[in-house]
Amino acid sequence: MRVAVHAHIPMRADGRAFGIGDAWIHRKPGRFAGAPMPKHLALPGLTADLFQRWLALFRETLADLPNPALAERAQAFAQRIANSLWTGYQINRNPEALPQDLPRDLPQNPTAQA
Repeated sequence: MRVAVHAHIPMRADGRAFGIGDAWIHRKPGRFAGAPMPKHLALPGLTADLFQRWLALFRETLADLPNPALAERAQAFAQRIANSLWTGYQINRNPEALPQDLPRDLPQNPTAQA
């Protein structure tokens, strides 16, 4: 069973963290109709580390998929989304600074970090 690594990451009924995979894998791609940027902008204190931990949890969840090619594609998609949200968050919080990309080196065991 997976556990949330931070209060910002909601949980599904089965104990796993809810993430982009719920919208991307279980539904048709492009069907998501929400606006994630305002939700992220409303959260105080988001950090690159939190995005990295979310991505690592997502990667861990994708490891359970029987289709490695789909898992790899979903991970790349999640990385692009996370980087876009992180960039937008930084620009909104400090418009004078140059936003930094998320590092591609992810924590190997995100559930160990609380």
